[in-house]
Amino acid sequence: MSGGCEVVGTVNQHRFRWLRILGRAVLLVVGGVQCLLGVMFGVSLFASALIYAGDGPGLVLSSILLLALDVALFVAGLLALLSSLEPWDPPDDRWRGLRWPVLGACGGALTFASWLVAAAFIWVL
Repeated sequence: MSGGCEVVGTVNQHRFRWLRILGRAVLLVVGGVQCLLGVMFGVSLFASALIYAGDGPGLVLSSILLLALDVALFVAGLLALLSSLEPWDPPDDRWRGLRWPVLGACGGALTFASWLVAAAFIWVL
């Protein structure tokens, strides 16, 4: 009778393992794309801040604020990317007391929310 319980436990563990692999793959892709976009937009925003420096403080300030937002989103993507590459099993599953899966989920959710806002903004315009 106990042999049947072990089989069910093994099937559940196997399913959980595949869910973890899928979660890591999603975080890897989302974090990698967000980091790539963050670098691309960061370089262009920095260049525009330097180019428009003589056109008035308003343009420079808006470029700097957009650059700060870009850096924040880059960090969120970097957390998702690093979370997918770090071990999720104890005792090495923490960074400064926070678990890697939780950090990755927060970074991925923030990244996905920013993509939804950008898509909605593009759709409205």
